[in-house]
Amino acid sequence: MSEDSEYNDSTPRLPSRRTIIAGAAWSVPAIAALSASPAAAASNDTVLTFDQASYSGQVCTTISGAYVTATTGGAAAAGKVVTVSLAGGFTFSGGSTSATGTTGGDGRFTLPTITVPNQPNSGTATATATGAAATSVPLQAKGTFARFMTIHNIEVVSDTVFDLIPSTAVPIGGYGLFLDGSTLWYGNSVFSSNISKARGNRSDTTDFFSYIENGVAKSAYGSNGSVTAIRTWANVPGTATPVGAYGTFLDNGNLWYFDAIVASGVDRAAGLSGGMNGPAQGQWQDYVGYFNNAARSFKGVNGTPQDFQAFFNVPSTVSATRMPNLWLNNNGDLWFANLRRESGVSNASGALRTNADDGTIVWTSNTPGAQDVSGYRTGNRRTFNSTPTNATAAGGEGVYVAGSDLWANNQKRTTNVAKAVSDGAPNGYIHISYVTNGC
Repeated sequence: MSEDSEYNDSTPRLPSRRTIIAGAAWSVPAIAALSASPAAAASNDTVLTFDQASYSGQVCTTISGAYVTATTGGAAAAGKVVTVSLAGGFTFSGGSTSATGTTGGDGRFTLPTITVPNQPNSGTATATATGAAATSVPLQAKGTFARFMTIHNIEVVSDTVFDLIPSTAVPIGGYGLFLDGSTLWYGNSVFSSNISKARGNRSDTTDFFSYIENGVAKSAYGSNGSVTAIRTWANVPGTATPVGAYGTFLDNGNLWYFDAIVASGVDRAAGLSGGMNGPAQGQWQDYVGYFNNAARSFKGVNGTPQDFQAFFNVPSTVSATRMPNLWLNNNGDLWFANLRRESGVSNASGALRTNADDGTIVWTSNTPGAQDVSGYRTGNRRTFNSTPTNATAAGGEGVYVAGSDLWANNQKRTTNVAKAVSDGAPNGYIHISYVTNGC
């Protein structure tokens, strides 16, 4: 029981003189300390504020009209000398990374025009002044180089821009899959920064890609920049090269599929993945064409290789194209499986739609010009008379690059293109991953 609870006299006692004096002695310093608190002192400091929380601009353009406001006690502070420094490749007009100015009657220092870098990057703008705490805001240079175009029949449905990917990146096939040096991008995000080799393709809405990461062979699939699953191939050497189809690699003459050697003495190979019910149903097919002592192929179903075939009519001098079983000889003859389909061909490529039976071969020849043809359907051919005859085939469904122009289905779709690769899809859809030239 406390002393207060033991006291039973309910009459309140008057404080003694000593108590009043003691209370007064403590109350005066307390008031003085409150008036000198840091918060109160800070109200007289200068505060710097940018007019925006962040600034962004497209690469190779400028940002103008930005300013810093100096205030003291909440009021505009004129005559303050403010310095703003830039980082991340951003500069002021003239090339300097800093600018100094004096605030006017409104407390503002308007910055000179800011030059945005020529590649996507992030940086900062930092303002300082005597008697003021430094303040910073983010800067962002947004790219326009890496893109993914979808065409349905002859209409462009979408042309997605991945604004963080530089112009030096290379499309490997699939939505937002670009390799820049050792950095692999997937859907505008860095998938990994330790990639030495990578190849992929898109089938309908699924992206398949295989790669070497830190000397380890791996494969992944996903959709529109979102990874569904990653698999590591412990037996495949880190020196191997992905040949296109999921889980397929070539190393020192050995063709690997799902962590096992399926053929030896191989010096050329190409593969694509897709078809069946897709990863959503846990199923797809991997189509692989390769050459050892003859042109050959197999189909992988859920990791099991089957339907091995050999095509002994195909000359040993052929080169592999992106399309499995599509071979281009050095004399211009184009072979698909065991059939010579065309002569006078300058270059060739291809893609899958739903499955290999519906595959599309695309090539350019001097006469009659740009064409595509279904690989398994003799005589099923289209000629694109408007597409330049010096065009380079970029994949499936009549997609070509002529100079720096991108052509699809006999129409010029865009210009300033550096690299492109195309994949087919069911129901008349075409997917094109491409990079435009730098500015």
